[in-house]
Amino acid sequence: MKKVIKFSAPWCMPCKALAPVFDKIKEIYKDTEGKFEDVNVESDINGLAELFKIRSVPTVVYVNGDAEVTRLVGLTNKKDYMEHIDTLLNLEVV
Repeated sequence: MKKVIKFSAPWCMPCKALAPVFDKIKEIYKDTEGKFEDVNVESDINGLAELFKIRSVPTVVYVNGDAEVTRLVGLTNKKDYMEHIDTLLNLEVV
């Protein structure tokens, strides 16, 4: 499964700025095979932040199967996030 995981925290101002952008991106890709997840690092009961060794927020991790493909750390522009998603969606599932 191909996933895009956004790690954030409620106190993080760049995370708050990314939230509406990420919502728009999820809407654009809603009919694709990609799955989107939002993870609050302060209430991460599944341990994903530890699994992916998240050290700063916001961080967006692109995953193919169980393998991390790439990540973007910090706030960037919508185009960068979408280019990474396009690359992820064009990969063979591992």
